[in-house]
Amino acid sequence: MSKTTINLGKLILGAAVSFAAIASPAMAQDDSTPAPSPGASVTQTIGTSDVTIAYSRPGVKDRKVWGELVPYNEVWRAGANARTTWEFETGVKINGTELKAGKYGFFILPTEKDWTLIFTEDTTSPAQLGDAEKTVRLTVTPEEAPMRERLMYGFDDMTDTQATAWLHWEKMMAKVTVEPAAPKKPLVISEEAKPAFAVLEQVLAALTAGDVDKMVGFYADDFTSDQGMDKAAMTTFLADAKAQGFLDGIAANLDSLSIAIDGDKGKVENIEIEGSFGILTLGFEMAKRDGKWVITYQSQV
Repeated sequence: MSKTTINLGKLILGAAVSFAAIASPAMAQDDSTPAPSPGASVTQTIGTSDVTIAYSRPGVKDRKVWGELVPYNEVWRAGANARTTWEFETGVKINGTELKAGKYGFFILPTEKDWTLIFTEDTTSPAQLGDAEKTVRLTVTPEEAPMRERLMYGFDDMTDTQATAWLHWEKMMAKVTVEPAAPKKPLVISEEAKPAFAVLEQVLAALTAGDVDKMVGFYADDFTSDQGMDKAAMTTFLADAKAQGFLDGIAANLDSLSIAIDGDKGKVENIEIEGSFGILTLGFEMAKRDGKWVITYQSQV
C-alpha cells in the first residue's frame, strides 16, 4: 500500500502566498478609502499679511460633540489627527493679545460657558498639549450656530486692517478678531546722524553677540549711567550678565528709535532690548571726541 506524506510547512507557506496574492488588490483599495477626518487648510490675506489655519475635519456622525465627544474642562486639539496650527506672516493681535510672526499649535479648553484658546510655539509634538509647553491663552464665549456636520475654520468681516476668524462645529461657533501688525516704517537716519548711528549699530551688534569687551570699547572713559555705574562697573555688570546667560538670545528692536544730533553731541532714545529678562528700553547720550563718536551716558526704563 502506498503512503502519502504531507509537508505541513510547505502547505501553510503556499496558502499564505495565495492569500496575499488575492488580498493585495483589496488592501490597495483600502489605502484609497477617504480619511474619517480629512485634512484641510484656509488662508486669508488681511491687509498685506497672510494667516493660515491647517487642521483636520472630524464629523458629528450622530454624536453629541460638546460636553461628550469633546469633554468639558479637558484640553482638545481643536481638530483631529495631528496638531491644528495657525501661522502668521507678521505679528498679530488676537482679541488684543499679541503673538509674534510664526507658526503655532492650537488647542481649546472648553467649559459649558467659556472656551480658553491656547497657542503654543510647539507645532510638531504629539497632538496632546504638554504640561511644560509655553503657551499664550485667551478666553472667548462661544455662541450657538446652525448645525454643521464637519468642523470648519474660516474668516469673515474683512477690513483693510483686521478680520474675524471662526471655528464652527455641530451647533457651536467661536470667533476672534485677528489684527496683523502694521507694516514697519523704514528707519530714516539723517545724514548728520549717520556716523553716530554707525557706532550705535556696532554697540548693539556686540551686545547681541555677547561681546562685552567690544561693546564697552565704544564707551567714553568718563561714562556714567542712571544706575550710578562708571565704565568699569558697567563692564563687570555685563560680564556677570553674560556668565549667567542673560545675554543669550537677546535682540535689539529699533522700530521706535529716535536719534538727534546737536553739533558734537547726540541723544538716542527708545532702543528695545528683548531677552529672557523681558524687554528693556535703553537710551544713550553720545559725544564726538577726537573725530569719533562714543557713548557718555546710558539710561534704562
